[in-house]
Amino acid sequence: MGAVHPGDDVVLLLVLAACAWLAPGEPSEPLPGPATPGTPQRLAADAPLPADAVCDRPRPDHGCFRPVAGGTLHMGAQATDPDGPGYDPLARPDEAPVHDVAVAAFQLQAYEVLARDVQACVAAGWCDPAEIALDGGFSTVGVDHPGTLPATGLTWQGARRYCAWLGARLPTEAEWAWAARGAEGRRFPWGDDTRCVQIPNAAEPRELAAEARLQVTCGPLEDRIDREAPQAQGPVYNVWRDRHVASHEVAVCARLADAPIDDVVAALQADLDVAPAHHAALPCEHEGPTTVENLREPTPTGFWGLAGSVWEWTEDRYAPYPGSTEASPAGPVRRVQRGGAWTTVDPFDLRAAARGAMVPDARLPDVGVRCARDR
Repeated sequence: MGAVHPGDDVVLLLVLAACAWLAPGEPSEPLPGPATPGTPQRLAADAPLPADAVCDRPRPDHGCFRPVAGGTLHMGAQATDPDGPGYDPLARPDEAPVHDVAVAAFQLQAYEVLARDVQACVAAGWCDPAEIALDGGFSTVGVDHPGTLPATGLTWQGARRYCAWLGARLPTEAEWAWAARGAEGRRFPWGDDTRCVQIPNAAEPRELAAEARLQVTCGPLEDRIDREAPQAQGPVYNVWRDRHVASHEVAVCARLADAPIDDVVAALQADLDVAPAHHAALPCEHEGPTTVENLREPTPTGFWGLAGSVWEWTEDRYAPYPGSTEASPAGPVRRVQRGGAWTTVDPFDLRAAARGAMVPDARLPDVGVRCARDR
């Protein structure tokens, strides 16, 4: 999914993106303050890890941050050289090239932020209701007594504001990837075996939330195809759409937003032609966000729900990796999301190298947050 900075300064975009990877943990913008002036933080920014933080199910505490040792991350994946580093036949073009990133030690929440904790932030006057979907259903912050459901429907700024309430911040994309992959470069956060990660716990179909994500990302491109290439609407676009309605591969829409229409149709057809190889025999069939109790085992380093629960906002702007031959994406600025969600139909999108992105003001029922803080 694409990103263009004000002024369309592509060189500046690449420099800023490179700086974000070279200096993980450095916020790209000042952290937001409280929605209601004078509201105190929940935790001081320099407070030690609370000794009584609850990191175990079913009552994770919003103060539970686990330490992550620093190291060198082999960032990304590639599908072109079986003998090269980071080879994965399912890697998307925006995951390449594989490159090393030095990640400093930091802390990351053991669980995604829960809906009840965001409710507490709103009640305290720090979080802004305008930055959160409060209509209930799969937008869990608007649900009465949400239990241990993850918070969904936060904008990027709303996620940052919640983390600031804790004296924390969003993780950088590299920090998130380091926590998910580790020094051994795990293909999935739990290891290298392909599987799904949740137990269904909701009755309504996941297509409702997936459709919302698709409309934000692919709506403008769908309108262009309808106007400029109507002959491709049914046999190409609609077939592609039906196959990928809940998939990270809707990122194709943003990458093609301003491409010539013939290139758009050819790219969608090419993606459709290779797509069957991406789909494992094991479908990820879960309908609605799941509670902490229904998450399966954590990563080897003790993080729960890093893949397949909700997409998680990161601090970074979406852009090609340093050294990529991909053109800088057109359209509005987007922020990187990681981890896949309950709307993900296939384990392909749960890989630790897979990248998602969304416009920062999107409030979607499959997007949440996990906060980080410096050591």
